[in-house]
Amino acid sequence: MPFPPQDYTLNRPHDDLRKMKGHRLLERVGKHYAYRLTETGARVCVCATFVLFHKRICGPLPNSLFHHPPRRSVPNQPSKSKPPTTRLMPRFKKLVDLVAA
Repeated sequence: MPFPPQDYTLNRPHDDLRKMKGHRLLERVGKHYAYRLTETGARVCVCATFVLFHKRICGPLPNSLFHHPPRRSVPNQPSKSKPPTTRLMPRFKKLVDLVAA
């Protein structure tokens, strides 16, 4: 989105609609305030969707194959803190016992 939501005032949609009609992407339906996409508008929407899909999904996905996390030079040492599951198990068991009662 080119503008932050707070900057998107009531005049902005009117301008956007006027520009899209000027580029023949929209056409008015009868004498109502309803619009529909033209054939050109539909093609532009499909192309824009493809570009956004490629940019946000297909671009980062293959790129992540070449960026590996750095290897640790220090051998893995056991953690001094307990894993969260071992700390929560007694509380969970107590809760199950209370519900069962």
